[in-house]
Parts: sequence; structure tokens; C-alpha cells
Amino acid sequence: MLSIATCTLKHIFKEFTNSLKALYTPEECQILFFEFLHVRAGISKSVFYTQPDYALNTQICIILGQDIKRLIAGEPFQYVLGQVEFCNVTIRIDSRALIPRPETEELCFEIQKRFTSNGPILDLCTGSGCIAIALKHFFKLNDIYAGDCSDAALNLCNENAQRLGLVLTVFYLICMSSLFRFRIRFLIS
Repeated sequence: MLSIATCTLKHIFKEFTNSLKALYTPEECQILFFEFLHVRAGISKSVFYTQPDYALNTQICIILGQDIKRLIAGEPFQYVLGQVEFCNVTIRIDSRALIPRPETEELCFEIQKRFTSNGPILDLCTGSGCIAIALKHFFKLNDIYAGDCSDAALNLCNENAQRLGLVLTVFYLICMSSLFRFRIRFLIS
């Protein structure tokens, strides 16, 4: 695992890629390394290439070592990072909700192109709230409703909305009959 004594960028890169080469291709290891380096230490790829002997502080090295252990254990990198980019917004993510898929992001961009109404929008099984949050960014004046049957997922959705300063109506979805209280113009599920 990461040696605290030699916590330079080039050493961390070598340890990171060697530790994960059984799980990821060399290209994937490199992409993941730069993502973790950016999120954990705020260091860009250009710093890595121009200052490979730059030493990180001990705390960052410890965190990266823990991240490597979690990745080796098979935990998805999005959960390890604790965030994912979705429709140009950083969404916090953990095991309380499924990881947003690229196809879902494409769906949101397609909705942005085609939807012109000011009516309310309902996101069922909202999970992290990524769809509802993306649509609130696209359609600031629309009322956005986000429902889920998991309290844990709804808490994550609320945390994301509050962190981003967005107002969503979040509700616990007991069954489909809960939906009939809303006059919905557009439904996403």
C-alpha cells in the first residue's frame, strides 16, 4: 500500500496503478488516478506531469491508500469517490442510491432539448436526485417533484438539493396511487 515516506505524485501513481492492474486496464487506472487526485487533493493532470516529485501531505496519502483498498475490495469507484458528474453538476453518491448511468444523463439532455412546458415534472425512483436536480438546473421555474420508496435515497436526494441550493419537493412513494395528488405534465421514471 502507499508508503507515507514516499508520497510523491509519481510514487502514488505507480502504487495506484500497480495495486489496481488486476481490476482495470492501464488506461482505466490512469483515468481513475487523475480523478482521485483531483477530487482528493485538488491536483490537476498538468501538475502531475510538470511536478512528478511533488509530495502530498500525509493525510491525503492515507485517504488515497484507503481508497485503493476499497477499490480492490470491489466497491464502485463512484461510491469510493463519493461523487459523480451528472449533466454538468456534481452529485454526491453513496450506497443509498444507484450510480447514475450515462444513458440517464443523455435522457436528461434530450429532455432539455424537447421539453418546453412550465408545468411540474415528476421524477419517480429518484435515488440520488440526479435527474430531478439536472432538470431543476435546466428548468429553473418548473416545480420538480422527486419520489422514492427508500428513506435513505430520499435523504441523499435532499442532501444533494440542499448542497446545490435547489428547491425540490421530495416525497416518500408508498405506491403508485400517491401520484394522483399531482397534476403532472411530464413524468420521468
